[in-house]
Amino acid sequence: MKVLTVKSPWAQNIIRDGKNIENRTRQTKYRGQLLIHVSKNPESPESGMIIGMVDLVDCLPPDNLMTIGNKWAMKYHYHWILENPKEFKVKIPARGQLNIWDYDIDPKILKGML
Repeated sequence: MKVLTVKSPWAQNIIRDGKNIENRTRQTKYRGQLLIHVSKNPESPESGMIIGMVDLVDCLPPDNLMTIGNKWAMKYHYHWILENPKEFKVKIPARGQLNIWDYDIDPKILKGML
């Protein structure tokens, strides 16, 4: 499975609070399911954990009119469009990485975590 490490509290905002745009300085051609991992932070109880998953459905350039007015969109960033957030009942400890990275997990196990 593909994973994206996101700083706290933005990772939790993606899964729980409707944050449907992830702002990045680079674009991505990847589309599909994406696990959300909380980066290391001693102040976050979910630090270093995969907390849920989303669908990455598009990547819009910084000047795209579709994201103007969205409270989550930042100027001068690519906007990774996220849909269908699902929080895991059980969090998965993992070591984060930069960019999109791979995590080996059985899809049957993931279904049981939702």
